[in-house]
Amino acid sequence: MNQIRKLILPRLISDGMVLNRNGKANIWGHALPGDTICIHFLGEVRETSAGEDGKWKVSFLNLPPGGPHTMKISSKSSGEIELKDILIGDVFLSSGQSNMELPMERVKDLYPEEMINCRNNYLRLFKVKEKYHFPYPLQELESGNWKSADPSDITEFSAVSYFFEKYLYESTSVPVGVINASLGGSPIQAWLGEEELSEYPAYREELNAYKNNQLIEAELERNTKQSEEWYQALDKADKGLKEEIPWYAEAVGEDGWKEIKLPGHFQDAGIVDFTGSIWFRKTITLPETMAGRSTSLWLGTIVDSDTVYVNGVYIGGTPYQYPPRKYQIPAGVLKAGENVIAVRVICDNGKGRFTPGKIYRLFTEKENITSEKKSRLEESINRTKKSNSEDNNRKDAYISAERSNDLEGSSSLEGSISLKGSISLEGSISLEGSWLYKIGAKCDNKPAANFISWKPAGLYNGMINPCHEYSLSGVLWYQGESNTGNPSGYSVLFQKLISSWRRKWQQNDLPFLYVQLPNFEIDIAEGDDGWPALREEQRYGLSIPGTAMVVALDLGEANDLHPLRKKEIGYRLSLAARFLVLKEQTEYSGPVLKTNETVVDTENKKIILSFSHAGGGLTAGDGSNHPGNFLLVGEAGSSTKAEAVIQEESVILTYKTSLKPKYIRYAYTNNPEEELLYNGYNLPASPFVICLN
Repeated sequence: MNQIRKLILPRLISDGMVLNRNGKANIWGHALPGDTICIHFLGEVRETSAGEDGKWKVSFLNLPPGGPHTMKISSKSSGEIELKDILIGDVFLSSGQSNMELPMERVKDLYPEEMINCRNNYLRLFKVKEKYHFPYPLQELESGNWKSADPSDITEFSAVSYFFEKYLYESTSVPVGVINASLGGSPIQAWLGEEELSEYPAYREELNAYKNNQLIEAELERNTKQSEEWYQALDKADKGLKEEIPWYAEAVGEDGWKEIKLPGHFQDAGIVDFTGSIWFRKTITLPETMAGRSTSLWLGTIVDSDTVYVNGVYIGGTPYQYPPRKYQIPAGVLKAGENVIAVRVICDNGKGRFTPGKIYRLFTEKENITSEKKSRLEESINRTKKSNSEDNNRKDAYISAERSNDLEGSSSLEGSISLKGSISLEGSISLEGSWLYKIGAKCDNKPAANFISWKPAGLYNGMINPCHEYSLSGVLWYQGESNTGNPSGYSVLFQKLISSWRRKWQQNDLPFLYVQLPNFEIDIAEGDDGWPALREEQRYGLSIPGTAMVVALDLGEANDLHPLRKKEIGYRLSLAARFLVLKEQTEYSGPVLKTNETVVDTENKKIILSFSHAGGGLTAGDGSNHPGNFLLVGEAGSSTKAEAVIQEESVILTYKTSLKPKYIRYAYTNNPEEELLYNGYNLPASPFVICLN
């Protein structure tokens, strides 16, 4: 906190902050009870008095966008604080779990130009650090500060938040600030307050239990002790570490080593339900041109943890499954001729793999690989700009004609890298194919950790409640993966979250822009429909006034819980903000089914589905008139695929069996493989399930 004697400001009210331009912009803090507080800002002077509890608050209305500005806050008995570099613009809270938290550092190889050229002082982000608290809602944040988008700080920015504010600024030229309060793995109940969870006995009981700090300390100690003991026992038993010549050494005998094709699932090679350590080795031959140079080593993703050596030299390691394995081999390690890569993999619970479809390659220089097809994002941006330029009735007070022309060439997907990817240039060697492996040690499954941060109400109390006084333009929400194990009722919890946050921010119409879960498949058990069910629950959220949903069914990666294409997510969120927050007449949604206009012709075995948001015409993802992924389900659960053809703003379904359809499912799978339905702005339709009776 900023503090001069007894005048105290919260972390959010600090140098570099962005104040909300529309409606209220609150400035608050603490001083001696009864003290007079004077605020000088934009030529105005506001006075107030601290209450009996020392708290004071002043509100400014409809501030003009721009900056930077300076603000002076003083009290008669406690001195003065000067705040600098203040901007006025649009302010959003971004919240959710890992895909909202995911930093630009994780997507830097997909968007290398962003990391170098992101010099925009009008884009700001405040990162709320992880903090849980169960006894009661906290009033203040313990840490954090406002940062602007530049190469020195951009790696820490939430990628979704950054691209959202980048595209919003490009359309308005108004400063944008985002308060990012998100945490990987967090379920929705962690972001709800105690009052909202009162109707859920299990959540209420768990919350009450964790109000006991001694329980928390005991659980944390147990987590640490169990994990340390498990790893120590495994290391002690691992033959690859015990033998006179460790298995990561450059020269190791091949007795007992078996061949395996990588990448792949270990069970496909006969290593079924294995928990413990496995060693992998591969010998590669390098030309003189690669010898001695600092070299990148990419090993996709690995389940669960790994340690990597090259020619017996430790290169790096990753302690859990999700981060991409991107290691740097120091200069002098590689040599001309034969080189040995050794990887020790620890499998926690019998599901080990080198994830298929990722990049496994050694290379001395990175190559920016552009996708073969024109970016759907680029097409969407161009179509939106063309539509807006043709709309003579839309006036934008904050963007000049010159600025608009500049934007025409600024939004392409620079340096995109194929998600299945390959790096094809001289000085590059594929690591796919034949490896050798040997079991180091087998053990019982790793004890499951108890993640205290994910318990009910903890993150709301510690990370959201302290932000309630800070006036917002809207909320960005990307969460749901951790609720796919029990998707039923998610829509009710989501409605409670929206209504309670609006009430506590005292903004009854606070816009909520949220991301529907993308396509994903690799870690989902056969027959588990938790992901499509959760997407359907999210779709129900559109019935809440003042909400907009970004469909991301085409932006996921079947083999990765954390897909990289955050630029498209940010862009689609910015479209929703332009419509819902800034009231622009721009298309922001993919096709939306008009359920009440569905026509069923059982005699001719035909169903007509009508859609709104069909601007520019409906189309399949491949540009044809034949989208896929439509399934008809009968009374007893039997189903048949429907053939679909687009006719103006409708999709005509036909079927040949005697099935009497009761439900229509569109794209109701974990990872739809047929062509999706889009409108002319390259925005996809949401998956849906409708009942025909």
